[in-house]
Amino acid sequence: MEAWMKALACASYDYMKLMVAELQRQLDEAQADAAEAAAQVTITPLDGEPKVPPRGQRYNPFNKMNEADTKVQGSRHHKENLRPELPRKQTPFRDIHAAYGRAILADRSAWRARLSKQRDATLIQF
Repeated sequence: MEAWMKALACASYDYMKLMVAELQRQLDEAQADAAEAAAQVTITPLDGEPKVPPRGQRYNPFNKMNEADTKVQGSRHHKENLRPELPRKQTPFRDIHAAYGRAILADRSAWRARLSKQRDATLIQF
């Protein structure tokens, strides 16, 4: 199988067209044989055979649940219903960017100060 996949991966377009045509011919031949065999076989139903009862839509208790059943205590749906809806404060992107930028710059300057302090410190102390 692996060698066949490698051969297909390296095959040219013309070879692939040839293979597809051959496979299509084989498929058509197999379908024609199957249709011919099905036409020759006739099934005569026996009167003594049991009949299959007609199937209607079976009852599924999960299809339509009552509203009270869908809210289970202890679930997140129940907890969400108990919490009052808090209004969300809309903050523009520019303000958020500026606030985070200031925090990052402060951390960066503190990091640089620590780095320069380490560089200036002598490695060997007497």
